[in-house]
Amino acid sequence: GTHTTSRAPNQGPLMYEQETSTSGMSMYEPLAPAKSEVATRVARSNRCCYVGGFVLAAALIAAGGVGVSSWVRAKPNEPQLEDYLQIVDEFLDSRPRQTFIPNNGGLMQIFGPGSVGGGSCGANCELADGCPFSIVRGLCRMDVYDNALAAIYYTSRYKFIHAKAILDGFLYYMYVKKQETNDRVTTGPKQGLPSGRYLNLLAASYTNARVIPGQYEGEGVADGAVDAGNNAWVGIAMMRYAAATGDACYATAGCDMLYALNYFSSCDDQLGGFRARLAPYPMNYRSTEHNIDMFALASMCRNTSLAGHAASFVSQMYDRNPGSPGTYVTGTANDVKCSTHVPSGAQTMVVPADTQSWNFLSGVDPSLDRKATSLGFVASPANSGGLWEADADLIGAPRDPKSKDDGEPPKGLGDMYYGTRFSSGGAGIQWENSAAATLALLKLLNSPPDSLAAAVPDAKQLQRLRKAASEGRDSLKRLIITYGTVPASILGGNYNMWANRYNKSVHSDSFPGGSDTGLGWSYLRYPHVASTVWAALAIMYQFDDFSPAKEMANPYAASEGFSDKIYSGADHCLGNKPGPELGACEKFPKCVAAGLLEGDCCPAANGVNLGCCSDEPAKPVEPVQPTGPASCGRHPKCAAASLTGNCCPAPNGANLGCC
Repeated sequence: GTHTTSRAPNQGPLMYEQETSTSGMSMYEPLAPAKSEVATRVARSNRCCYVGGFVLAAALIAAGGVGVSSWVRAKPNEPQLEDYLQIVDEFLDSRPRQTFIPNNGGLMQIFGPGSVGGGSCGANCELADGCPFSIVRGLCRMDVYDNALAAIYYTSRYKFIHAKAILDGFLYYMYVKKQETNDRVTTGPKQGLPSGRYLNLLAASYTNARVIPGQYEGEGVADGAVDAGNNAWVGIAMMRYAAATGDACYATAGCDMLYALNYFSSCDDQLGGFRARLAPYPMNYRSTEHNIDMFALASMCRNTSLAGHAASFVSQMYDRNPGSPGTYVTGTANDVKCSTHVPSGAQTMVVPADTQSWNFLSGVDPSLDRKATSLGFVASPANSGGLWEADADLIGAPRDPKSKDDGEPPKGLGDMYYGTRFSSGGAGIQWENSAAATLALLKLLNSPPDSLAAAVPDAKQLQRLRKAASEGRDSLKRLIITYGTVPASILGGNYNMWANRYNKSVHSDSFPGGSDTGLGWSYLRYPHVASTVWAALAIMYQFDDFSPAKEMANPYAASEGFSDKIYSGADHCLGNKPGPELGACEKFPKCVAAGLLEGDCCPAANGVNLGCCSDEPAKPVEPVQPTGPASCGRHPKCAAASLTGNCCPAPNGANLGCC
């Protein structure tokens, strides 16, 4: 957790090294063991057992403990929590990053680079070397949601410089000058942003190609969709960092994001809540998942009104699916803006896993009974209408190209894993959702005994929940050890194989094209940031049955560090100060000083900002060799305003005010 050491008992004292950020703040991080030491931890531990262990296991079963997968806690050479987290650290630290963001900021690539192998079915099992998105444009996805999760994980690990680098990448896209705004996606002082700055909402995904903030297409944007949920996760990451470090500026940014989303997406009707997809490519529906995220951000910003607005919608999405009673549906239709219609068709009534687990983790619905029922659906076997299933790894981990082929089968080949489908319409375990579901199950099982007994009175159902939590946690640990990451899926095949899932003459059940979401896409066998981070957070929350639960490993948690001091409105990290209003020359001091008192300057009539539009201090102007009587350099006031080209007259035939 954020304020609790993540080492295992009897591991010895943690040592710390000091880092100094660019702002002078001292940061402390656990010293990582040498890579060679971490590498030795991926070996399978021996499977010795002890008589005392059998006795303990019997006692746990009789007591109905969370699970028995970790009852041999004292096994020699068994990896401990810090061992797993060091592997996760190395994975995240090695992701390709953006290189153009100022002050070493920037987002990380979320899939790849490289796959973990697609299987042995020929062309339909071949996976691109770089990442899935590279097939389309040659540039890899850097999603804001995955990066927000990574920032929360780094914050929970006290790796504050690493977290700050991601958050500063977000700030680059968020804050702009007034003359760089777009009324469809920008909010500012008039909309009540706490900072008084101008803020652009973020696209879903960027690349390592430079893009101007506020643009939602081009090679710098992998996915230009602006979603309330993705942006809310950015705000949550800002708030968690502010709470852990005491840097109030990031709380200002997080709450700015809340008010911007409220301005553009709020639905004022009996359902309440917020629209999911905003300009520049808006849609009309409301998403339960996105409103869960909005509730969490509003709660962290201490805005009970907006938190209640989101909670109203989520609570009314419970038990609206007659085919899967006791679950939270996806949301409303897309027919009209802020639609109140909940679709009832077979495809639209698909039950997503994250809507159940994230709802529990965020606490948006106060009813433990309802949340426990929905998690019961997640933990029920998929072949009987639930989401929980088992996948066999028919490929195993890639061999180290530097190691000698000793004839042994790939590590992990044939291993069985347990987790949840992406949705009730999907097939195959999707590991991001499985890790989140495991964390939610562990949180449920750590409820006060009386509350848990009241919410889950059926003994068989409670045992099913315990079994799923234990299976899920054990599977996540084994994936980290086997792959050095958690892939999005362990099922082979590529998108072409998935696209032929209904063509029996082409499709392979052994390599089905990854894990089908049931919503129109699939996750393939690539290293995945979101899956890896959720897995790390799940085992941080409760490493085994003997460890206490650490609530701050829950990314939605807001119990530690959220003191009054982080709500001071500090703005030192936000960069640009508010610029003057667009348009008239008289509103720009440097233009006025240059004698430009009439007309438009920023931009001028030709759509281009004049040199006097910046609110930065004027720089000395080098003498300009005249090139003709119309040249700006021939006119002192025009030259003083840093104007270039022809001014007297300008290309449009009119003399500027500095002539």
